[in-house]
Amino acid sequence: MNYVVAYRAQSAPIFMPEDFLRVRIPQPEGEAILTFRTRQLDRGLSQAIPGNLWIDARGPAKSLESAISTFGNYAASITPVIAFAINAAIDDMTFHLAYEDSPNLVERQFIQNMIPDEGSNIQKGRKVNVVATRQLMRSIEENRQKE
Repeated sequence: MNYVVAYRAQSAPIFMPEDFLRVRIPQPEGEAILTFRTRQLDRGLSQAIPGNLWIDARGPAKSLESAISTFGNYAASITPVIAFAINAAIDDMTFHLAYEDSPNLVERQFIQNMIPDEGSNIQKGRKVNVVATRQLMRSIEENRQKE
């Protein structure tokens, strides 16, 4: 079965509207794909303002609960790398919603965790350099002394 799970976290690292970081993670059930970006909030200004970090996780899992837990663990291992690369904090993630995304289903499992919207204050933050962050992640992955 395929699932989509979304997480949010208050975050000083900010992805510009056109930027995102996509990470592919091999797992026994098949590849999971996590996409990290910043929510863009329409507050009636001339342009949107940055909101929370949004993590979109997709892939196969044994169950909806397993997808929430497993994809959350993957995301939780990547957010510290983003924070380190930008030298800015990311708070703990909160599960927002999850649903079954397998093809040809008439009914789908769905769970939503109600999270308050971001406040109206503009957050201070630092722009994520996606290229440099990818290079850091690659260097960590290739490091023979990482364990």
